[in-house]
Amino acid sequence: MNQRLINILDGFDKKNIAVIGDFMLDRYFIGNAERLSPEAPVPVVLINEEKSTNGGAGNVVENLNHLGAKVHPYGIIGKDKAGEELLTLLNMEYVDCNNILLSDDRPTTVKTRIIANKQQILRYDKETVEPTSEKIEKKIIQQ
Repeated sequence: MNQRLINILDGFDKKNIAVIGDFMLDRYFIGNAERLSPEAPVPVVLINEEKSTNGGAGNVVENLNHLGAKVHPYGIIGKDKAGEELLTLLNMEYVDCNNILLSDDRPTTVKTRIIANKQQILRYDKETVEPTSEKIEKKIIQQ
């Protein structure tokens, strides 16, 4: 391995890194499709596994954390079940989430993938594309 890369990786435990971004929950419904629906020409997926992971900026935080950096996440999530799940996933990584703001005005972004026979066949998103309120924006800048 390149010595420069080794030096960079060895130094991560001394780094403090701020991650400012869109925190989202990635959900996966995984199963098999053996037949088509009688209602429409679409596969019927028999789900045998469900999982959720950190998405967007949360994925970046998790990766930096695994490299040993002290990560400081800044962002906004909804005050909802998806937001609770996202905070739980980040807390499982021993990440300090005090600078992630909870908002009543917007939902936590959730990107859900349906995977059948090891092939993604659909993704659906629940999110708002509206700009955040000035009040929340000022809070993040202040932090």
